[in-house]
Formats: sequence, structure tokens, C-alpha cells
Amino acid sequence: MIRLKALCISLVALSLVLSAQVAITGKISGVVTDPSGAAVSGATFTVTGAALMAPRRAATQPDGTFLVEQLPAGTYDVSCSLAGFKSFVEKGIVLTAGFNATLNIALEVGELTQTVTVEGREPVVDVKSSATPTTFDTNLLQNLPSGRDPWSTVAQAPGATSSTFDVGGNQSYQQSSMQVHGSKPGEQVYSFNGLKLNWPGSSGGFTAFYIDYDSLQEFQLVTDAAPAEVAVGGAYMNMVTKSGSNQVHGLLAAYYLTA
Repeated sequence: MIRLKALCISLVALSLVLSAQVAITGKISGVVTDPSGAAVSGATFTVTGAALMAPRRAATQPDGTFLVEQLPAGTYDVSCSLAGFKSFVEKGIVLTAGFNATLNIALEVGELTQTVTVEGREPVVDVKSSATPTTFDTNLLQNLPSGRDPWSTVAQAPGATSSTFDVGGNQSYQQSSMQVHGSKPGEQVYSFNGLKLNWPGSSGGFTAFYIDYDSLQEFQLVTDAAPAEVAVGGAYMNMVTKSGSNQVHGLLAAYYLTA
């Protein structure tokens, strides 16, 4: 009986730890209205993008709201259609880990064969979060001169300092203590696809795991105005790996250091 209770407590504790991780996917949500401003229900939504194996579909609720979640980091196109209205298409919506893109749509009366396409306007914003993470996408991870490790990457973020001075990768994979805006050196969390990889020994802030940077889709540093899921006041490194998609892709690269 005692062992059973201990097992139950362990499982509950594990579920709490896993549920307290920063999101590694994004969302697209909003409200659909007609020309009078009334909510439109039953409109069909389709989300497409290279990061998806297949299109994702949803429909607006009676109050006109919609939500498409669990979208991997990437760029998406959204289309909305309903009989009696022109089809609506918005292209180039960029999602990062934990980003909730708010997309409010006003449909125009017309035929389904008519399409209103929006492209190249101001970036869609997240109005549901006050967090301001620094995100290194694939392009930055591949092209910025660094040690290609978490420590030299964090050092390039605003307000961050490191105990190791890295010059173009000369301190590659040498762990260091990191501080953000005066935080304590041990206040840093290594999160890999939502799994905390901190080493439990020492004073905290270190990891026993090393990762292949070519496997990352993005590296997100959560600091200022961090959500409640972040239990430290320093650096939360949210590392998200690449995943399968509907495009064939690969990587061939060489890295060198010049004096």
C-alpha cells in the first residue's frame, strides 16, 4: 500500500513538472465577422505550411471565434470560406514557440470564387502574452558566428552575460554560468522539446546533455515578462527540434574558424 501511494505521488509530481513547460508549438486564433460586424459561425478554416504533413482545418464557433493549435514553428497561409462571402486568404503568418497569432477577419459579401488575399502587411501580433522572448531561428543558428552551443547563443541576447568569453566558437561546448539582467548564475533552465535537462547536482544551472545544433528548428530564450511556467528569474532556454513536413529537405554544411 505504501509503495502504491509513493508511485501515485511520483506520477502526480512528474505530470506537474511536464505540464509546467513553456510551449514548443504555436496557435492561430481570432474572430470572423461580416460587413455589419456580426459574428460569423460555420466558416471553414484551412491552415497550410511547409512544417505540416497535411493541412489543418477548423470551423468558427457560434460566436465567430476559431482556434488552430499545436502548430510547429514555421510560416503559414490561412484561408477562410463560407457560402455567400468572398474567400479570404492571408499569407506569411510566422509562428514561433509559444506564439499565439491573433487573426481577426471581416468577410466581404460575394461569391466563393472571389478571393480577398492579404500578403505583406504588418506582422500578426500576440495579444494574449506579455512575454518578449529572443528567438534564434534556423537562419540565425546557422549563420551567426558562435560556438554552436547554448552558452554562446545566450551570450548574443540583449542583457545577457556569460562567465566564458567566446570568440567565433573558440570556447565551443564549454559550459558557463549565465546571467540575464542581474539574475543569479544558477538561474538557468535547459529545456529540450519541453523536457527539462538540468543536472540536479552542484548549485544548479548546468546540464549533462549536449545537443546537435543542426537538429534545432529554433532556440528561444525566455527572460523578461516570462510566463508562470518559468520557475526561474534568469535564462530559460527553450530548444525546439526540427520535425517532419511535406517537403523533402536536408543539410550539408562545413564550419571553419579563421584566426
